[in-house]
Amino acid sequence: MQKYGREICATAQGGDILIKWIIRRFAAEGKGIELNAVQRLINVSGELMNGLIPEINKIASYTKGDRVTEADVDAVAHHIPEAVVFDMTEALAKGENNAAMRLLGELLADKNNEPTMILAIVGGQMRKMYAARVAIDNGLDKDYVMKALSLRYDFIANRLLAASRRFSTAQIRRAVELCAETDYAMKSSRTEPTELLKECIMRIAAG
Repeated sequence: MQKYGREICATAQGGDILIKWIIRRFAAEGKGIELNAVQRLINVSGELMNGLIPEINKIASYTKGDRVTEADVDAVAHHIPEAVVFDMTEALAKGENNAAMRLLGELLADKNNEPTMILAIVGGQMRKMYAARVAIDNGLDKDYVMKALSLRYDFIANRLLAASRRFSTAQIRRAVELCAETDYAMKSSRTEPTELLKECIMRIAAG
């Protein structure tokens, strides 16, 4: 098996390993890539190598110059639902509610994204933000948050902490509760799940 097998990159790699691998893949396509563009690619398309390979090929073909920028990544890379939710919760934290609702609309426009699935991702993200907010309140540092939440990258932890600081602890706790209440409503009421999801996000936005 070892003699005739070949490596299949289906696992998530952490830290510098994945960053260096992405840089090498773009180099093989004849492109350099800025570090912030590498980070954005990981943010929007995830950490699985087998999922990143087609995105790298697509971005390399799209990029006109010899260096890939963050704008190139945003223009053509596939945005996984978790990435869009992260962007949406950042927008909510900044008070950019119209942007948050637009991102929710993008998620709902993809028929592969069921409202229950989107809500589960939002709830998970809010729980992470609540954990980060509690850590901030208790004077705990980024390293603690990364370990507690199994985050592999500084830049993801930095985004999470920055968004969490914009909410009060009570606001994020209430957001977590709203997600749980909406999940129950989706499973127990006859109200359209899409409308329940929209209402949940609007209530989070209202604080």
